Amino acid sequence: METNEKENNLVSTIIAVIVFFIAMFLVCCIYWIVRRCRTEKSSYNPNEELLRGAQLYKMKSSEFYV
Repeated sequence: METNEKENNLVSTIIAVIVFFIAMFLVCCIYWIVRRCRTEKSSYNPNEELLRGAQLYKMKSSEFYV
């Protein structure tokens, strides 16, 4: 009876360890994907685009006054 209990305990422990590692892998993948998406979004800065457009507009408008 004790050997059967030990085998059941071992099987449940192995299953728990496998589930734990799968969960850790999934969490790491999700973290990596979220981090990559955030860096892609932060690399595009709409304020820089607006500043560039304003500088071009100033350059064009200053040509008329000279």
